[in-house]
Amino acid sequence: MNKLLSVIFSGLLSSVAVAALPTAPAEAGYVNSVRTCVNLRVRPFVGAGIINCLNRGTYLEVMTDRVGNPLYAVDGTGRGWYKVYIPAIGRSGWMAAEFVAW
Repeated sequence: MNKLLSVIFSGLLSSVAVAALPTAPAEAGYVNSVRTCVNLRVRPFVGAGIINCLNRGTYLEVMTDRVGNPLYAVDGTGRGWYKVYIPAIGRSGWMAAEFVAW
């Protein structure tokens, strides 16, 4: 069941649906993009602050809930996001699902 989170950022209201995807693998992966780098963000939407820009092939771990489902969110535009941990920099954040590969 989806949960709807209402988050206020700089006076703007942004709704983000958060859901666990039981069929998605919750395991090690990597950044997959033809871009120079992909932004790791503090929240699951394009306007959120950038933690770091990660190169293609960077190792990542998709974070999971207590029962092993990946932490996944859908922003107001329909874009999916995974909560990931990047061991190389010791930070976690949100990455657009289209750039996460297993």
